[in-house]
Amino acid sequence: QIRQIMLNKSIFKSYDVRGIYPDEINDETVRTISCAFNEYLNLKNFKQSAVVVGRDIRLSSESLYNAAIEGLLEAGRDVIEIGVTTTPLFYFAVGKSGAAGGIMITASHNPPEYNGMKFVLQNVTAISYESGLNEIEKLSLGGRLERAAKKGNIEKRDYKDEYINFLLKYAHVKKPLSIVLDAGNGTAGIFLPELMEELGVKYQPLFFEPNGNFPGRGPNPALADAAKNPKEAVKNQKADFGVLFDGDGDRLVVIDEKGEAVRGDLITALLADEIVKPGETALYE
Repeated sequence: QIRQIMLNKSIFKSYDVRGIYPDEINDETVRTISCAFNEYLNLKNFKQSAVVVGRDIRLSSESLYNAAIEGLLEAGRDVIEIGVTTTPLFYFAVGKSGAAGGIMITASHNPPEYNGMKFVLQNVTAISYESGLNEIEKLSLGGRLERAAKKGNIEKRDYKDEYINFLLKYAHVKKPLSIVLDAGNGTAGIFLPELMEELGVKYQPLFFEPNGNFPGRGPNPALADAAKNPKEAVKNQKADFGVLFDGDGDRLVVIDEKGEAVRGDLITALLADEIVKPGETALYE
């Protein structure tokens, strides 16, 4: 049987597992929760397929990433290892691989001392507390987590090029653009240069160097003073617009040509025009 430890229940949130490292979340907690996730997949009859594991660039992420992989392998689950990634690319990898699910080691936009785990099921179905994370919590805290007779296998894969090609299908640049991109020292900075080159877009990079200390402006682009540098850069460069990404690249803030932040609901409406098919309805708030 896999040794279970005392877990702080407060790390199980509405949509992820998250806490301060190493007091609330550490290698042992992640190993236990990963084993519980494997058991959850077994209970849902995802018995034969692998789990995709990715991570952001937080200082504790590599260690937690290795612990998650170890927990899955011990439980007999095969692992597709994708390494440092954005969360959207992680979702893409889960979908493309046909995996039983995925674990992303990240605390998203939270301060540097935090870390966490995001979970998805096959076909990139999100797991919230109401739709499965509560069961993973119960298994982590008290279920019998058995060590498998045979350890799982591990395979490294890289979906970056395939993901960029996927994005290019939806991005139609119809005139020369000059933009400001602020990666906030997160993982977006690893992928943006190649994407911009393929798109032929001229850009000014800010805080592209991945750094788990987030020295540029912190991982949360929505904080009041986070947009100071890109706002100034947009005005100085007379750029068309600017974009700030969070630590794992799954949320952003847009700056218009006047250096003003654009409300998120307006961006949603703008994107809905591109995404919604004729006859479909989009609801947003």
